[in-house]
Amino acid sequence: MLNKNILNILSLDVEKNGLNGPIVAIGVKLYDWHGEEIRKFGKRLSALPNPYDNFIRDEVYPYIQELEPTDDLIQDFCDYYVTFSGVRIRTLAHVVQPCESQLLEEMKAIFEGSSYDINLIFPLIDIAGCLEQVGENHLSVDDYLEKYGYVRSRLHNPLIEVDNTLTAYLDLKKRFPIVENNSDTKTPFSFWESLFCKHRVVKHLKSYSDAEYIQKIDLGIQSNHLFQCVSCGKNIWKNER
Repeated sequence: MLNKNILNILSLDVEKNGLNGPIVAIGVKLYDWHGEEIRKFGKRLSALPNPYDNFIRDEVYPYIQELEPTDDLIQDFCDYYVTFSGVRIRTLAHVVQPCESQLLEEMKAIFEGSSYDINLIFPLIDIAGCLEQVGENHLSVDDYLEKYGYVRSRLHNPLIEVDNTLTAYLDLKKRFPIVENNSDTKTPFSFWESLFCKHRVVKHLKSYSDAEYIQKIDLGIQSNHLFQCVSCGKNIWKNER
């Protein structure tokens, strides 16, 4: 069930007719913060563009026949995208350039002059960069999942690939925890959550007396009110919100 008051995860995958060709299929799923699927969108072009790329013909098109066909793929996705108005989203994709980045550019052209904010989809987190930073093969989510014991399909179907991207993201968060110590207590939280979280929802933990506040000025702390981010668990001072 969609809860607009908490952070949700949107996983996105785009298939193109070659690196520089048109988009032929789009798959996206919205999940809650624990990875439970809430809703999805999956469509493909009714027919392959001509000329077509051999990889798309042999490795992609046979496996996307279950997706709903359409003659106006980008517009259909834009119509779906506007339903996320007011939803807190963190968007994931794998190797964003040139596929997902092209989709965003085409969406921008469609929304130009309208009141709708395309920036809802940002920041777009590229899992390739996350994998590279921890020493994994950044070009293959499938290799990463197999290495750590996940059984996943390698078929080039966008609705399968968004699940794989989400699984890799959640696994990385679990395998790379860190401890932040910017207050009186140490609070464990995920490196990835801390890196991208904007701390939009916080709860008040403690207020310090003037004397305690003066002591903390020496530590570079300029507030006597301590909060905790509901999304990532990081302890923050009021002026850091």
